[in-house]
Amino acid sequence: MATTAAARGWGQGWPRDRSKDTVVVKAGGIKVRVHRDIAELTALLLDETVRRGYNLDGTADDWGYAGRYIAGTSTPSNHSWGLALDLNATSNPQASNLVTDMPSWMPALWGRYGFGWGGNYVRSKKDAMHYEYMDTPAMAAFHTDLARRELAQPAPAPAPVEEPEPKEEVAEMAHMITDGTRHAKIDDFFARTLTGEQLDLAKFLVPQDKWIRVDAAAYGKFLSGLVDLTHSSGPGAASPADASTADAVVAELARRLSS
Repeated sequence: MATTAAARGWGQGWPRDRSKDTVVVKAGGIKVRVHRDIAELTALLLDETVRRGYNLDGTADDWGYAGRYIAGTSTPSNHSWGLALDLNATSNPQASNLVTDMPSWMPALWGRYGFGWGGNYVRSKKDAMHYEYMDTPAMAAFHTDLARRELAQPAPAPAPVEEPEPKEEVAEMAHMITDGTRHAKIDDFFARTLTGEQLDLAKFLVPQDKWIRVDAAAYGKFLSGLVDLTHSSGPGAASPADASTADAVVAELARRLSS
């Protein structure tokens, strides 16, 4: 494999400004700027790193793109392409001997998707904070697809919406029609968000002047000839005739809602 990012097809590095090729990734509780072609891959790996139990502490010691040479050289750093990032630098410093709090699975995880780890350097100081993408742009697309299939978490299922059984609503409306406390219950019923079936039910049990009536002119087809429910004076329980008609309406509604 070619040893420099330029030779691997990423274009010229520093001093050419490649910042326009980078984007900010927010994942794993931190923000880092990396090359756009490895942005999704980086996000998946950061989230997976935290999910497996290694905390990215977010103490401003994590970074990615930086236009510069490798320290003490005239060789462009992989940071200058946005192909490298440093994680938890405080507890993973560059040193002659390896100093790291990273679990062994972490370099292996990142290595599966094309990243080298500075903790494995043999010709320079160990750099445990440092991960760099070591492959070509085409392989970055391959590794991103692989990580998407292996690491991406499925979207959570929507919470179930509990809706009353239609028959329970019918029974409640029957109670509203025939008891003396129907007015408050009716107001509460119509303040709800109704399903289509419940709205059909509500259309026939309309509060008007604090009374329940069935508007046969508007809904006669549905009522199939049932008489109007009307009340001529102040509050009170429905008359036997009205209660009988209410029972018939409720029975018809229950039949239609359960069919």
